[in-house]
Formats: sequence, structure tokens, C-alpha cells
Amino acid sequence: MYVEFSADPGAKWDDKAQRAKANPSYPLRTNDKAINRLHKLLTGPGDFDREALGIWDSDTKTPGIINLDDWDDLAMAAADAPTNGSLAYAVKFSADGERVGAAVALRPDDGPVHVEALGVSLMADGTAPLVQWLAERWRKGHIVLDGKAGAGDLANELVAAGVPRRRIHLVTVDEAITAHAGMLRAIQERDLTHLAQPGLDAAVRAAGKRKIGNAGGWGWASTTPEGDVTSLDAVTLARHAVVAGKRPTGQGRTSGNRTSGNRVGVVA
Repeated sequence: MYVEFSADPGAKWDDKAQRAKANPSYPLRTNDKAINRLHKLLTGPGDFDREALGIWDSDTKTPGIINLDDWDDLAMAAADAPTNGSLAYAVKFSADGERVGAAVALRPDDGPVHVEALGVSLMADGTAPLVQWLAERWRKGHIVLDGKAGAGDLANELVAAGVPRRRIHLVTVDEAITAHAGMLRAIQERDLTHLAQPGLDAAVRAAGKRKIGNAGGWGWASTTPEGDVTSLDAVTLARHAVVAGKRPTGQGRTSGNRTSGNRVGVVA
């Protein structure tokens, strides 16, 4: 089962009851001061609603390159998601250095790769919780990192937290290009499954192309000023990592459900 918390559509940004509804850690770990600071930082249309209240745009209209019917057809209920197979984790830093997203992919012995977004957070809040979370799971799968804004530093932090450097990989330009082409093909050929996650679905609706290199390579880019494709980038890289890696026979496999803090994930 995957759980996402959100305030009611149209909720006021300073409504404490709505803050509590959207944030299980409010007000003990996430207090009003932190949320007010976030409100000052997020000035784009809908940014605060998405990041702090979990309210996603319901009327996004975009000439994206992913067929939304194809994407919706690939969604599955949490109860039906695979739980056995090889895992890979991915972390993507946004180009502007403001956000970081994480994802996991599972490659079952039979059937298509399954992907799940594990959330997008602001870099202003730091990466310590992410480092701790990944440090507890490195034996289950390799960890790939991408984004000049923080990948190198995160790699050092993971090593300091006890993750062997051999289990961490910084994505190359060629690998990023291959990952994006492979993700789009997998969607088109229905060779992928995912959970119906509002944040990830919104990223897919907003996804267009940006140029990578000079040989026809491309990556995801938002087609709208308020859009954010960080979570889509993360699942794209996680899928590539688990497809390109060798199938583990013992260490590096997962069996059964895993949890991530207050967030319940199927394969994490």
C-alpha cells in the first residue's frame, strides 16, 4: 500500500487544520515556522499547494510527449504490485538545485519493471533524512545519483554513513540519455507498471523534452512554468539502473513489503 497525505482542494495556506491533514509530522517535527518559510520560498503558481499541502493541479493542460492514456493503463493497485525481485534506488537533483527526488524500481523475475516515486523535497531542508534512509537499504539495491547540484556531495554523505562506494553510481550523460529513451519506449510498449501517485502523475502530464548533448539525446523538461518533472526523472533513472544491472541471486533482492518512514511503499 502507498499512502499520500494532502489537504482539501482550495485549502488556505495558513489553515492549521489543513496543515495537519497534509503533514503527519505537524506540528511536532514540522512546525509553523518551517511551513511559513516554505511559503516564502515557493512563489510560483500552485507551488506551495503541491509541495506543502499535497494539492496537485487538476486542470493541467500540456502538449506533453507521454500519452496519458498509455500511462494510466500502466497503473496498478498497491495490492497487485510486485514485491519480489531486484531493486535499484535513484536520486535526482533538479537543475536549479532547489529540489531533490527519490525513486525505486523493482525488476521481477517475470513481467515488466515496476517503479514508484518516493517523494520530492526542497534542498533547503537538507538531505540528512534521505541519507539515513538509503544507508539502511544499500544492501537491497544499487543507488544511482544524478544532478550536478548535489549528486557528488550526496555520494560523499552516503559513504560517510557507511554505504560502500561500489554501491553508489553517478549517472553519466550517455546513461541519462539511454534512461530517458528507454523509459519512453517502455511506456509506449506497455513494458512498465507504476502506482497511481498524484505527484508522479502530475509530472507525467507536464513532461516535455529538453536537449542533452549534441547527438539527439534528450531528457524530461516541464512544459509549464509551474510544472516539476523531478519525480519522473527519478523513476526514469531507477528503471534504467535496475534494467542495466545484473540480476542479483541473494544480496540485492527484495521479498515482501518495505516501508519508508511515514510513507508506506510497496517495494521500498
